[in-house]
Amino acid sequence: MTEVQVRKDIKETLEVIDLVVEVAKLIYKEIQGDGLQLSDAAKIVLNSEFQVKLASAIAGISQVPDEFQDLSTVEAFTVAKRLLNGAEEVLQVVRKAA
Repeated sequence: MTEVQVRKDIKETLEVIDLVVEVAKLIYKEIQGDGLQLSDAAKIVLNSEFQVKLASAIAGISQVPDEFQDLSTVEAFTVAKRLLNGAEEVLQVVRKAA
């Protein structure tokens, strides 16, 4: 009997990237205020957008290694595009602060 391979998608990988981008933006905003303080961790954790992205990312984070092992060319470009877009979002936050 032939074993059928099922391709994984990259949903979980993209959610982890979104979480990292959100954390980077929130941290940068806090640094621009009065510097990064321990109390800022609570602000970040209580941020509703952070909570939504954290919940999504944590739910499937264990699937990320399998998604990368099964990455197609189109998916690799999708991941790269999401990373570039995320970097642009962080840069926009930096530019607004300047």
